[in-house]
Amino acid sequence: MTNTDPSASGRKELEPETSNRLLWWALGGTGALLLLLVLVGLVATIVVPSLYSKSRHEAHAAAARMQIRALEEMLERERARSGAYPSSLEELRRDGAPLAGQALPLDPWDHPFQYVPPRAAGEKPLVVSLGADGKPGGAGEAADVSDP
Repeated sequence: MTNTDPSASGRKELEPETSNRLLWWALGGTGALLLLLVLVGLVATIVVPSLYSKSRHEAHAAAARMQIRALEEMLERERARSGAYPSSLEELRRDGAPLAGQALPLDPWDHPFQYVPPRAAGEKPLVVSLGADGKPGGAGEAADVSDP
């Protein structure tokens, strides 16, 4: 006759409630960690690209402002040299001008800078980047950039 009582063999069998808790902890703990990782991954795929895009646009806008300041300085030097602001940025490339023999710089979005010469005595010229879309106006990444 075989004894099926676990206590008779000296082995201690886990109570059903205890074994369920261990199973829950083993699967639940790992499952919770996996769920947390999935949620963090989903949030990262949504948030990180928008942060990257925003910081990239801000970096492009800052670079455009620096280029605009440099062009404005060249315009001031040309005014000091010739007595008047040039009628176009192309005039900065003529002999004796600050960009003689060089190409005009492009904005960070690879568009040409826009130039509005002064209309009246005492006015300053305006140099503008048309932003990512290369069109006047716009908002966000498409916003025009000028030196305040």
